[in-house]
Amino acid sequence: MSKTSVAHPPSGQAPKQGSNVRVTIGRVIRGNPYVDRDAKPVKGLPDSVPPGQTYQVEIVVDPPLNKPGSQDFIEVSIVEGSDENGTASVSPEKITQTTKVTVTGGKQTSPKNGGKLKIQASLGGKVLALSPGFTVCAHPLNFRDVFDSDINETLQGKHVIGMHVLDSWDSDSGEVPLQGILRDLNKVKIKELLLEPKPKQPPFHDFPADHSGYNLAIVASVDRHSILFPDAGPAADWVKSQLSVYQCDRCGCTDIVMPNSGLLIKFHVFNDKGWKFFAEKVGAHVMVNGFTTAAGSASVKTKPVPLE
Repeated sequence: MSKTSVAHPPSGQAPKQGSNVRVTIGRVIRGNPYVDRDAKPVKGLPDSVPPGQTYQVEIVVDPPLNKPGSQDFIEVSIVEGSDENGTASVSPEKITQTTKVTVTGGKQTSPKNGGKLKIQASLGGKVLALSPGFTVCAHPLNFRDVFDSDINETLQGKHVIGMHVLDSWDSDSGEVPLQGILRDLNKVKIKELLLEPKPKQPPFHDFPADHSGYNLAIVASVDRHSILFPDAGPAADWVKSQLSVYQCDRCGCTDIVMPNSGLLIKFHVFNDKGWKFFAEKVGAHVMVNGFTTAAGSASVKTKPVPLE
């Protein structure tokens, strides 16, 4: 874990207790998903904290300043806060020994201004240490799907079948959506990734899935899952894996896997007093293109459709 520190040896004047103190400040590590302490660094995810959330950072003071009669203390503050860089606060603001301080995210950082907020430690007006820079920004997690509508139609001259589902997710800022809108995620985009094995032919026919690029995360979306109308037998399943990745224009991260976004899309041909078809979508731990994530939330199933 990288830390920054500045040592200030005694001057030519009579030394005070704090004149040779050494201070080191830890990082504001987010983790994925966000946690408020002891986070594990994630490749490609800059140091950051969601607005309104906290992270505990250790500040090491060596030697401590708490000797009897001493009035010295380390002043702890957040520097470089602004409308563009974002804001944060820290508590406690005065320490005399190694302490875990709590950093709380405030105003979100504007795009292209990430990593400029820092924790500063000073003694008697002299800066002893600065932390690595961090950003205030919200990120998505907890992908959910619910049923929207069936698909059984002719599209560009081809008979397709399947379902539409309504996608939604949470913000790790803890924001409660207003009319389905998560304003904290207004600088975040989400993209779905699919693992599409070749189907058994027949009854299925190889057919590319519907793909999209990065889309804004501020509002829920409708997802389409359709295939060519299958043959009446033999019995078979066609299972595709899905997860989501995101990018944040505030901290600058991209292609970060969304926690709890794993899903399976299943198409079934079966015989129950005649050949029938149905589709479903369920949460599952999945791996797609080297990304892994825990299960999202989904329990979607269409009604059986006769194939004969």
